[in-house]
Amino acid sequence: MRHLLAISVGPVQEFIAAARRTRDLWFGSHLLSEISRAVAQSVETAGGTLVFPEASDADSIANVIVAVLPSADPATVAVEAKKAANRRWQKFAEDAKGRVTAVIRDEVWNEQVDDVIEFYAAWAPYDGNNYQQTRARVMRLLAGRKNCRDFVPANGRAGVPKSSLDGLRETVFVNSLAEGGDENAQQRLRVRAGEQLYVVGVVKRVGQGSKPYPSVARVAADPWIRGNKHKEPFAELTELVKGLKQKSSDAVHRLD
Repeated sequence: MRHLLAISVGPVQEFIAAARRTRDLWFGSHLLSEISRAVAQSVETAGGTLVFPEASDADSIANVIVAVLPSADPATVAVEAKKAANRRWQKFAEDAKGRVTAVIRDEVWNEQVDDVIEFYAAWAPYDGNNYQQTRARVMRLLAGRKNCRDFVPANGRAGVPKSSLDGLRETVFVNSLAEGGDENAQQRLRVRAGEQLYVVGVVKRVGQGSKPYPSVARVAADPWIRGNKHKEPFAELTELVKGLKQKSSDAVHRLD
């Protein structure tokens, strides 16, 4: 029997909304897109025909997947898609941890890393007719499933600070980093002394390398910079900035 399947992947709040730096926002969005891509590819492998997105090799993938299943069991397809989502997340997490493993509390990290992905699925029979009505029904079922969240016991740890980003989970940092004892790790993670991150925050900061990303202030200043960079006063300002940067490499960010 043919089915219409809809899948929602998250968490959107932890991946995207809880962002303090522009890299948090960018990489969180990239992370969610790549996990959704893994789900879409899993559905295709099971014989599904993607409706949204149109193809799993699109530049970016939204966190809702809709597909037509000609004959495959939707429950089985959903289970395999969830496994694909978790494998992709685990790959990102392993990469990030390997870059800063010296400052990570393994026991806290291991508790959190398996409790991140949110995955919801719903489906309904679809005979090839009345697509809009069938899709509306499936999306209502999906919304209902999302509202019936899985409430599992929290793994809180007494005396361990919460993440500075959203306060949802305990920090995965060892005390020496939190107290400012490892400046190299602080620079890689772009954290200030006393700032705390949990597993998702760490992945967003160092996943796939910790290359610089424009700051919030730089993004806000961009229209002014582009409008004035060819004017003579801006050239004078650039020279002053260069001189300041020679005295302290961390004093300013690039203006061009």
